[in-house]
Formats: sequence, structure tokens, C-alpha cells
Amino acid sequence: MKRVCVVLAVLLGLGACGQVAVLEDTSAAETTTAAIENSTEVNRPIENLKLPSKSYEGTWYTDEYRLDSLEINDISNGTITFSMGIFRLFGMNAVAKIDGDQIKFSDFDMNGTLEFHKDGITVTIVESDFVYIESGSTFEFGVKGEALTKADFDSIQMDFS
Repeated sequence: MKRVCVVLAVLLGLGACGQVAVLEDTSAAETTTAAIENSTEVNRPIENLKLPSKSYEGTWYTDEYRLDSLEINDISNGTITFSMGIFRLFGMNAVAKIDGDQIKFSDFDMNGTLEFHKDGITVTIVESDFVYIESGSTFEFGVKGEALTKADFDSIQMDFS
């Protein structure tokens, strides 16, 4: 019975993540139900991944200071055209498109993914040859709006002590 439970968990995509403990001999239905209910993530490809809505077009920032930005220029024809700038570190222009179950992009020195969620956009750098950006770096853009003006910058009180 243990082998059946493990095989079933692997087939469901749960066992490879270490999310299923092999339960002692109860019943196959109870074991499968427990494995599914206790899992936090099921590794199944997203079927029919679609481009996000045009409501994501515009400028996104990592925080209220608006120094790091992600500009979603266009979402159409199966692609997302964007530019990203991390203050005093780097800037890039890229085009992303759906590749399997992810939205992927490639630039001269790096490639990565875009994830669109209700609170913003996550950019993950999967591979990087750029010395200041490590592979695996993640940037969360959760503030949408216009760029700050000089008056806005002047009003920000920063403590560098």
C-alpha cells in the first residue's frame, strides 16, 4: 500500500517537492486526500497561460520613493514590451513572451521571467552575466503611478546616518 501511495503522490506532482509524507497503511483514498490537502503547491504546468490585461501597462515602482522602475509599454500580439531600471545599477529594454507555463524575457546580459499578480509584478532574473545582478535576483514592483517630480524628491526626508 505504501508503494501505491508514493506512486500516486509522484504522479500528482506532489512527491518531488517533499510535500507528501508517506502515510502508514490506511486507505488509498485517505492517503491521496491527505497529500492533496496538505500540499501548498502542486507542480502542474499552467494550462493556457495568457498575457495579462492591458491594465498592467504603465509605470511600476518597488516602493514609494520610485527610484527602481518597470515600465510596461505594450501588451499585445503575444508579447510584452517593457523597460526596467534599477537606480544607479542598470537599465534594460526587453520583450517577453509566453514560453510554456511562464512569461520569459531575454536581454544581452540576462534572462528571466515576469509574473503578474493582483498586487503588482515580480521580475526574476534567472541567469545573469552582469556583475551587479546575481542569478536568482527578484524585484517586486507593487506601486503603480507616475514618476516623482523634483518637488517630490525635495520633500522626501532621508536619514543617511
